[in-house]
Amino acid sequence: MKKISGFLDYRNKNSYSKERYFIHKIREGIVGFDKGGDIFRFGYLYVLFSGEIYNSEFFKEKLSLYGYSFNEGSDGEVALKAIHKWGEDIVSKFDGDFQIAVLNTLEERLCIFRDKIGIMPFYYLTGDNFVFFSNEIKDILNFEDFQKEISKEALALYMSFSYILEPFSIWKNVYKIQAGNYLDFDLKKKTFEQKRYFDVAYIYNLPYVELSEKDIINEAEKLLVKSIEKRTKNSKSTALLLSGGYDSSTLAALFGKYSKKPLYTITIGFEEKKYDESVYARYISKAVGSFHHEFIFTPKAMRDSISLFVKAYEEPFGDKAAFGTIYGLDIVKNEIDTVCGGDGGDEVFGTGDDIEKFRLFKRIPSSLRTTFAKTFDLFSPNEIINKKSFKNIFTKIEKAQNILKSENISQMLKH
Repeated sequence: MKKISGFLDYRNKNSYSKERYFIHKIREGIVGFDKGGDIFRFGYLYVLFSGEIYNSEFFKEKLSLYGYSFNEGSDGEVALKAIHKWGEDIVSKFDGDFQIAVLNTLEERLCIFRDKIGIMPFYYLTGDNFVFFSNEIKDILNFEDFQKEISKEALALYMSFSYILEPFSIWKNVYKIQAGNYLDFDLKKKTFEQKRYFDVAYIYNLPYVELSEKDIINEAEKLLVKSIEKRTKNSKSTALLLSGGYDSSTLAALFGKYSKKPLYTITIGFEEKKYDESVYARYISKAVGSFHHEFIFTPKAMRDSISLFVKAYEEPFGDKAAFGTIYGLDIVKNEIDTVCGGDGGDEVFGTGDDIEKFRLFKRIPSSLRTTFAKTFDLFSPNEIINKKSFKNIFTKIEKAQNILKSENISQMLKH
């Protein structure tokens, strides 16, 4: 990920000439983009770009029909000219992981986009008449006008969920641009607002499609293969985080079946046998013919990973599994340029233990489950918290009630 940061200053009264809107190396003026990212200019538009657009070839072909030519045809150049042709709304059609800052000197607007599902981080600091944005919190910490103060709201979220939900960060006045959102700055009015250009929730509201089990399996396989191909087409070496579970094993099998490139697999094992699943990963690796890397995560490795963990996340994050992943990736970072994982598989396909629980719940009559769900209202969450250290108890109770009231397994998975 390339560094990308910028500074929007409303205090400089002499910075309103259009020639000075976009400034790369000097730090004065209404908009200054710091070093990092790729900068592109076309007419009245400037774009600062970091990341990948997987369907950039589609837009490149369409733009060529309208007479657009390309110097290098990079994703950033394609994004710039697509925005020039169709406006900022076209970003909703981009498929990828990216951060884009678009400066429109004609309309005197600056738009800062974060990708649809928030793979790439993006932060901004607000103050009296200025905004500073960056994809690294440490840039903001080094900013001269930043006052280091912990956000009480963020701390409460961390205590509840073990991570800090968007739009908050651990620092007061430092916020995350939310996934599928962008900041829209009006440089004339000196105002800005956050707007949503993509919401994954719409997928859940699409009309139900009647498909046979065979059709569903075939279509799911096509989508997974396409997902792998577009993320690895430009990589020289691709690795897969392989646990031996359903999700990562499925990806390994599909990669081995369809890809012509060599596959590397990375597994983190443990000295304690009750936690160690490396034997399953080893079996899958042999089956798909991958070049297998297996690391044992020891207490010493844990200690060595702490500094890497802090550098990677830049704020409190309570997922202990991330330590082993970071440890393994640090070892192979000079050999591998692209790493894929199976995160999200349980939520999409119901491959975890929850699906078995839902099948059991479904056997219980609906009226009985609804009555049982109401009994949760008799308990005070505060009393439960005082008796035992439960994380996120309010949300868990709400989820349990909704699952019990669900009419079918599909609704249970949704909750």
